[in-house]
Amino acid sequence: DQKEKRDFGFECGCSPGDFILTNQSGTYDRRDGVKDEDTYKLLEEAFVVMNFNSSVVKSIKGIVASVLHLGNIAFVEKFDGSSEISSDSNISLKNAANILGVSSLALITALTRQTI
Repeated sequence: DQKEKRDFGFECGCSPGDFILTNQSGTYDRRDGVKDEDTYKLLEEAFVVMNFNSSVVKSIKGIVASVLHLGNIAFVEKFDGSSEISSDSNISLKNAANILGVSSLALITALTRQTI
């Protein structure tokens, strides 16, 4: 539904080809006649059959969505050898941060600062 797409940063009409983690194999384009919408409905039904409550289902979907968005974040090396997030990655960064419930700044810090 539209709310779920908005919650997980997919309101742009994204497809598997828009995500680095799903477009590398070149096999995301179904050729077997199976519709992803039908498979998704089966997944939803399986969650119900397995007695997953709605908050667990939302968490699972959020993890998958955040991983897809995180995979689209590109890094650039700075002159001092450290890295920063490429400005081309701002939408993916924002979506991942929103899904994970953290600020974009906190996510940038976690992704670019080395800590021991």
